[in-house]
Amino acid sequence: MNASLHIRLKNCLQTILELEPDIQEELRRSAFAQEFTKIRYFLDKVESIDLKEEEVARLEKATATFLAELHLDKNSSPEEKGRVLQ
Repeated sequence: MNASLHIRLKNCLQTILELEPDIQEELRRSAFAQEFTKIRYFLDKVESIDLKEEEVARLEKATATFLAELHLDKNSSPEEKGRVLQ
C-alpha cells in the first residue's frame, strides 16, 4: 500500500472535519450532520484501504471544491445564499 495516498486522503478528511465547528448551525438544519460521523469512522479505517491515485486525486478535487463553495457562501450576499452549490 502507498503511504502517501493514505496521508493525502487523511488530510482531506481531517480538513473537512475541521470545518464542523464553523458550520454547526447549517448542520443542525440538514441531514449532513450524520455525514461527519461517517467521515470520522472512515478516517479511522483509512490505513486498511487499498487506494488508487485516481481515487485520492478525485477526493482532493472534491474537497477543494467543497472548501471553495463554503468560502463563496460565507462571502455571499443574502440574495446569493439561496443558490444551489454543486
